[in-house]
Amino acid sequence: MKNFTYYRPATPEQAVRLLAPQWGSTELLAGGTDLLDRQKQYISQPDKVISLSGIKGEMDGAPPDLTGVRLEKGKGDTITGVTIGARTTLADIAAHAQLRALFPALTEAAGNIAGPQTRHMATLGGSLCQRNRCWYFRDEAVKCLLKGGDRCYALDGENQYHAIFTQGHKCVIASPTSLGPALIALDAQAHILGPKGPRDLELSKFFQAPTSEAEREHVLAPNEILLSVRIPNREARSSSYEVRHKLSSDWPLVQAAVAFSLQDGKASAVRIV
Repeated sequence: MKNFTYYRPATPEQAVRLLAPQWGSTELLAGGTDLLDRQKQYISQPDKVISLSGIKGEMDGAPPDLTGVRLEKGKGDTITGVTIGARTTLADIAAHAQLRALFPALTEAAGNIAGPQTRHMATLGGSLCQRNRCWYFRDEAVKCLLKGGDRCYALDGENQYHAIFTQGHKCVIASPTSLGPALIALDAQAHILGPKGPRDLELSKFFQAPTSEAEREHVLAPNEILLSVRIPNREARSSSYEVRHKLSSDWPLVQAAVAFSLQDGKASAVRIV
């Protein structure tokens, strides 16, 4: 692991000011389940690591400390939506009683990720922003397209766990996030902070297929931070489904999520991801 300078800002605004305007020289640290692996493998070699663990207090658009679930209530105490802080662990999401009642697709997906130890460290933001799991990308000795090379070795190499519907993309990685399909099906929005201030983005527009070292698996700028995710309560039924080789600590081979409204035996507003 390369030596780096460690920062622990107290506010999201301080964290944004520490981030560089280009990828590679700075990295955000939340649970560390992805970043620390990449550092030890020399896939990521940042000069600065910015921990989000020091961020405390109330803030607009996110729960206090970027952690936990905030319920939004309308008339008659009906829940109109929820906001989940980016530092909320997957274990807390999976165990949250009201999330299980409102959005079972999300809690099912969160509860199936990796093993208990990982779920107690990994966070919502980290799950959505993590790097891909392609073995060529994760190999320090391989300079693939996403590490400044000129080709994707998985195109004609070992690719049995890569994307099938690539639509001519130069890189055939599969998205590593297991929460993405459920959140997109539930019509969630990301709340983001950058140098120009906050912005909201539909989760369906949050992910992308990177084609170079200058891109990531999401559309965040290098100096932007995901603060929270908001899910509107449309009183929809939802569920997640996945197929994997083994039940524990494995990546899904195939995953899907569905959300829909059901009235008089008829489904409407169906979203399948």
